[in-house]
Amino acid sequence: MRELKNVVEILRHARHDWLNQLQLIKGNLELGKTNRAKEIIDELIIDARNESNLSNLGLDEFSSLLLTCNWKQHYFRLEYEVLEATGTFPLEDQEITGWMNHLFLYLEESFDPQGENHVFISIEVLAEWTRLLFEVRGEFLPNANILTFIHTHPLKKGTVHLIDELEDELTFEIMIRE
Repeated sequence: MRELKNVVEILRHARHDWLNQLQLIKGNLELGKTNRAKEIIDELIIDARNESNLSNLGLDEFSSLLLTCNWKQHYFRLEYEVLEATGTFPLEDQEITGWMNHLFLYLEESFDPQGENHVFISIEVLAEWTRLLFEVRGEFLPNANILTFIHTHPLKKGTVHLIDELEDELTFEIMIRE
């Protein structure tokens, strides 16, 4: 019974998102802003391709986490892209999902709830290596501990590497070589 409730809830959220996008397109068309309507359609196509590519990684829990993240009350907005997926994802689904859940918890503790906070993840899965690039932007609290998480939560395979740290932006990656 719980599984049916979950399916209905997922469909409700997805329908809500699609209706919002359709209303944006319709509103722009009614205002004569056809270029903006076309841009929204192009964005929807890109999002649908990314969702498809993410779902095709064979990581059901990880995909579910990213696909439904923005449906939950977080202090950040998540975006992601799957640039290329010609190889097999080298981490177990539970491992990467658990790591991501911990990352999200640390981000919740690190971001100012009133700020415009954004997390972008770029995923590349090739035969020789896999890379997850994280760009985190927003208003960090003075006692933000996200750097502690990055430095103290390794994965079984691969390394978590800090690339750049600015006052309101943090870039890091997970790199896994086969």
